[in-house]
Amino acid sequence: MSIAHFGTFDVDNYGDCLFPLLLERRMTEAGIKCVHVSPRGIATRWPDSARTISLDDASECSHQFTSAVLGGGHIVRANPTSLEFYSYSNVSGHLVYPSLWLSASALARQNNIPLCWNAPGVPRPLTRRFSALLQWALSHSQYLAVRDRQSCENLVMSGISSQIRVVPDTALGVRHLWSEAELELAYTTLFREQLLLVPKRSVVFNLKKKYISGDVHELAERLDRIATSLSASPILLALGPCHGDEEISLMVARNMTTSPIVRVPRSLREVAACISRAELYAGSSLHGAITATSFRIPTIIVADEERVGFRKFSGFLAQVGIPDALYCSWKDAERHIFWGMRRQWHYSLIEQAFSALDDHWRSLCRALSRRQAGGDKQAHRISSLVGIAHNQDRRPAVDIRDTECATCATQVEEVDSSFRDKPKPIIEWVRERCLSTLDVIICVHNALEDVKRCLNSLLNYTTLPYKLHLINDGSDEATSLYLREFSSKYGSVLLTNDSPVGYTKAANTGLRNSRGEFVLLLNSDTIVSSRWLEKLLECACIDDRIGMVGPLSNAAAYQSVPFTKNENHQWVTNTLPAGLSPALADTIIERLSSRKFPRVPFLNGFCLLLKREVISQIGYFDEAAFPLGYGEEIDYCLRAGKAGLQLAVADHVYVFHVKSASYGHGRRRALSMQARAQLDGKHGGATLSAARTSLNGNESLASIRRHIAAAFEVYSVERAGRPTLDAEQWISSEL
Repeated sequence: MSIAHFGTFDVDNYGDCLFPLLLERRMTEAGIKCVHVSPRGIATRWPDSARTISLDDASECSHQFTSAVLGGGHIVRANPTSLEFYSYSNVSGHLVYPSLWLSASALARQNNIPLCWNAPGVPRPLTRRFSALLQWALSHSQYLAVRDRQSCENLVMSGISSQIRVVPDTALGVRHLWSEAELELAYTTLFREQLLLVPKRSVVFNLKKKYISGDVHELAERLDRIATSLSASPILLALGPCHGDEEISLMVARNMTTSPIVRVPRSLREVAACISRAELYAGSSLHGAITATSFRIPTIIVADEERVGFRKFSGFLAQVGIPDALYCSWKDAERHIFWGMRRQWHYSLIEQAFSALDDHWRSLCRALSRRQAGGDKQAHRISSLVGIAHNQDRRPAVDIRDTECATCATQVEEVDSSFRDKPKPIIEWVRERCLSTLDVIICVHNALEDVKRCLNSLLNYTTLPYKLHLINDGSDEATSLYLREFSSKYGSVLLTNDSPVGYTKAANTGLRNSRGEFVLLLNSDTIVSSRWLEKLLECACIDDRIGMVGPLSNAAAYQSVPFTKNENHQWVTNTLPAGLSPALADTIIERLSSRKFPRVPFLNGFCLLLKREVISQIGYFDEAAFPLGYGEEIDYCLRAGKAGLQLAVADHVYVFHVKSASYGHGRRRALSMQARAQLDGKHGGATLSAARTSLNGNESLASIRRHIAAAFEVYSVERAGRPTLDAEQWISSEL
């Protein structure tokens, strides 16, 4: 027997790399061979991680497999990944996750072999289109297990009506991967290589930028106090190098006084060795916490689940009986560590969790050992697991209207029909099914040189498929001719107004003609940079409640960086330091960003990404109140907020904005004053005042501005001393 095992096992992330080793350990005992399949299929930095093959290679040799297994990991989702690692593969960041779970199902369906889910995570319900794909994908499964109760609920909310088994994350079995002697050797070697004595006591920290609030100096002081209170040597373990763990660890360690060791582990075994010998694990890595739990080491997790919109941390902690080990901030964690370390640390449900995991492995082996019979009509035969946590046997109640069920059933049948008729390899079919449709709308009124720069940057830096809608709002002949030639060459939709009707009506023309699941309004005086669209989509898809997204910029009011206003309290147009292009500025900002995606009451309209449901719920821009533009996007945002939708700033994206090239600064100021009067009349001065107060006090935006200002200042000073300084090399070495 040969298993095709699907997951993100090719990234430098400790937790992801554990799953192949855990599956191999169990399958070897059953005489089953494992072939691990990942998006790129290349080796990680750790020599003891498993070898993988790419999705493309698995598609080409799909006939050799006798079963398909998915998971574990946080992978049953459809939102794009922010990992730059995947932007260089044939699978774009927009397709990584759905390509994994859909490829596993397609392979099983094609070869009529068992499909089993090995307890992956499902962070949120899928959209209607991806729900139909998921229902089709699971119609052939032999065994379906997920790693926590929320994952189960999210599957049900995505229309999955079959029995779902809830088991602990399989990484809980990490204690069985290495012997005590192997762990001891790895631990002592770590210190001896650095000519250090092995400490009698240690505490392991893991830091992730998105869960850090406040200043790094303050965090460094907290970690010092924790280590001192435990009489322990601090070890800062970068468990997720692909997520920037090393960079933030080094930044904090420089400000600590307890001489911490900052370590990118040499091996997976070294991670387990460090954690298994610690007095405490405190950090933001789920699998760091799971490893500590496996070895019964006291555990503290620092993560704000409410902000990120999923509950993988609390789901695991409930399963092992320590639900109070999760804290939203390091401040809260420090406050409770002293008390927690002086009471008996008790994993009240740990034995039940270990037993449930053993039962899961036995059930998985049984499912893999029998060949699928009955083709597409095969039903799920595994009953729900009862008893890990209170009320765990209850299925969530979900209200799905009959019309929605009928629509989804039609979509599932369409998916099945396209699969049966596919004349191409599995992976190509998968990618076609997973791509979201996207329309980009650019309204143009003269300013030809700015338009050229904008469209050239769009062509150079946009890798996702999109449909471009150009709205020529009464431009001069030279601009009109260029737009006609561009549209003819690149297949864009061109809609022309013989005389100007104003931005609001022009934008509505584009919105009414668009059909994409996502619609992006982009000013014609902007310059985009690498992966800009993928990163905006990443932010939009991180939480289903988000309806609108905007980037950072040099000139976008509250989204401006590094400064918003001058000493006269007027909006500024920030100029880039000498030698920095918009693309390099974007690189700096992406590296500095904590990806907190701050929620705001309104966004600047110069670059605005909308989900289709926003248009369905609140309609179009108000042409009557804001016929010429300015204010229409604030009105639209406030209407979206009243409809219960969230607005987010993609704080890892930078789009350069020339600012008002079509109208000029004087005309812009006049339009702004008119817009303010209309907004006050429509929404009330108190609403607008509260929104501005919220934006002025937004600490996440203030923090990224401070970091960007500091980086620009350091770069400018160094370049002043070295006029030939290469900006790209400086970024690589300093950030």
